[in-house]
Amino acid sequence: MAGRVGGEEATAFGEAQPIQRLSYSPGVVDTAMQGEIRSQPAEQFPLLGHFTQLHTSGQLVPPEAPAQEIADWLDQPLGADVPPFSEARLGG
Repeated sequence: MAGRVGGEEATAFGEAQPIQRLSYSPGVVDTAMQGEIRSQPAEQFPLLGHFTQLHTSGQLVPPEAPAQEIADWLDQPLGADVPPFSEARLGG
């Protein structure tokens, strides 16, 4: 929501230098934290089964995928045709 508000303010008040804002949803990323979660006892982490299932069924996203998409987005040149606020999901 903060990005949307900033985008609306940029349009309404005419920023001197365009600023791009991105709300990005990478999905569930296979980080070290995911491994730590899956190593917890079920009695300490009731959602263990859900996270284990995401891992075993291959539904975790490798960290390189969202990192590359974000880097590609950041490489876009600033310009008048760039919206002040964008939303994106991994692969979209």
